[in-house]
Amino acid sequence: MNALRGMKLMYKGEDGKAVACNIKVSFDSTKHLSDASIKKRQLERQKLQELEKQREEQKRKEKEAEERQKEEERKQKELEELERERKREEKLRKREQKQKDREIRRNKKRLEKLQAEEQKKLQEKIKLEERKLLLAQRNLQSIRLIAELLSRAKVVKLLEQEHIEEKIRLQQFEERRKLQEAELRRVEEEKERALGLQRKERELREKLLNNLMSKKMEIIPVKKSDSTVVQEKGN
Repeated sequence: MNALRGMKLMYKGEDGKAVACNIKVSFDSTKHLSDASIKKRQLERQKLQELEKQREEQKRKEKEAEERQKEEERKQKELEELERERKREEKLRKREQKQKDREIRRNKKRLEKLQAEEQKKLQEKIKLEERKLLLAQRNLQSIRLIAELLSRAKVVKLLEQEHIEEKIRLQQFEERRKLQEAELRRVEEEKERALGLQRKERELREKLLNNLMSKKMEIIPVKKSDSTVVQEKGN
């Protein structure tokens, strides 16, 4: 303490300025700096520090307990929130599942309805095609029947035509035959007439010869015989 007597305490700042003050030294008349007082104060300070530490430890424990309580409450809230979220998700999932089931049933009914309509349309189309096929078969049968009838009619017509032509040929043949027969009769008649004329001429010649022969045997006047010959020629 005596070493500090008459000295100054100086503080120099960063800006280069300095502040100084005198150190005043006085004797400890109250025994404040005695070993017993210092030890007593140290014990009191130690007790106070212990109490402060205990209070701080208590505060720390209370704070930790409070934080644990808050953490537990937070975790509990999180668990409750998670449970509510799980229930909400479960409820939403069930609702979505019900909606999906309704949608599936609706789609199934719609699909069954569409399939029934398609099946009905297909059956109607099959019936229509069968009807068209039946009509086409009937038309084909009608065409074949008409073709057969036309063919038969054509055959009949050809037969009739051939019959008519044959009849015409027969008529022409009959006419030619009649003409030939008429020509033959005419030729025969001409021949018969020619033969008759030849026969008459021969008979007349023979008669004339006979007359001449008989006249030669008779003696008659020439004029009279000439008149007789003329009369015979007239006969």
